[in-house]
Amino acid sequence: MKKLQYIFFISILFVLLIRCSNSRTTIEGRYYQQKIEFYATYDLGDSLLIELENMAQIEINDTLSEKDKEFMRMIKHAVEYNLLRRPFIRLKATDGTKLMLYMGLEEFNYFKDCKLSEIRKGEKVIIIKAKVKDISFEDTKIYDLIKFKLIDEKIHQ
Repeated sequence: MKKLQYIFFISILFVLLIRCSNSRTTIEGRYYQQKIEFYATYDLGDSLLIELENMAQIEINDTLSEKDKEFMRMIKHAVEYNLLRRPFIRLKATDGTKLMLYMGLEEFNYFKDCKLSEIRKGEKVIIIKAKVKDISFEDTKIYDLIKFKLIDEKIHQ
């Protein structure tokens, strides 16, 4: 019996290791900013964040509209991956795909002082390469930062 439990435990551990390693990848892209960022929740007050986290516990039922169901699925996903209290940046990959890259405050501090006007006008270009974990939600490409490296930073005047 113990041997069977041991084999079962090793099998589960093996499956988890394979699953985790498959979701890690490397991405490269150009940092960009939007004028208005609708998904930035990390700096909301605790009371609002707690309310959003509590919403994730509510079951999605058929009485909700499709937009409300989508919102609830998005909140559940954000809570599952602990995204509500973490900042993110946006990257545009070389193929044009737009990505969201969540990270800790320490990494985010590098990007938060970049001026929107310099980035949007192309006066400042930042290209990074990052090792990430894919945590995408439906059609939205979302990644959790493991580590990143600044590939290029140019200031055009």
